[in-house]
Amino acid sequence: RNRYFKELENVQLKEISDAMIQRTINELSAGRSPKTVHNLYGYIAAVFSMFAPTRKITVTLPHKIKPDIIVPTDEEIKAILRAAEGKSIYLPICLAAFGSLRRSEICALVMPDDLTEHGVVVRKSKVKSENGYVIKNTTKTIASYREAVLPQFVTDQLKKISGPVVNSTPDYVYKNFVHILDKAGVRHMRFHDLRHYWTSSAIAEGMPDDY
Repeated sequence: RNRYFKELENVQLKEISDAMIQRTINELSAGRSPKTVHNLYGYIAAVFSMFAPTRKITVTLPHKIKPDIIVPTDEEIKAILRAAEGKSIYLPICLAAFGSLRRSEICALVMPDDLTEHGVVVRKSKVKSENGYVIKNTTKTIASYREAVLPQFVTDQLKKISGPVVNSTPDYVYKNFVHILDKAGVRHMRFHDLRHYWTSSAIAEGMPDDY
């Protein structure tokens, strides 16, 4: 609300035409991903749904782009871990690749509060707000609230920590990860792709797809 829709904020809902909304969408589409534009349009749709529920909006949104799914190989994970050993990014990589944690979840972990017998409990996330990054007592989705089982060598390192596991932001974790990829000499991938490695490993071990 603070950054977008300035041309609409002082106009009565009944005076906002589909053409005005379409112009806004077209302007937002310049330099932004289709997913971002869809999310921003969701704000407009929510306002109309609440305050003008009978109004039907007809506009064209940009086509979403299907992301390329990268599943790191065992060799790539080994190379990444060798390059990250002894650095602050090492544990975040382990938590994502062996425990399926997101960057936002890793940055919200506090030891020993979130430590369990076999891993960590995931119940918080560090997200960007108007005033910078804040810790929210919720995960991205209800289903994301979970206990992540981790290899013993990871939990052993977590037991040595008192306080936050990572003293940085999700953005900084990604920047460090990119640096490690270059050092390891492996293909470029998102930090999120480490979770795909966890998924492929779980399936290979016979874990049901639904779980």
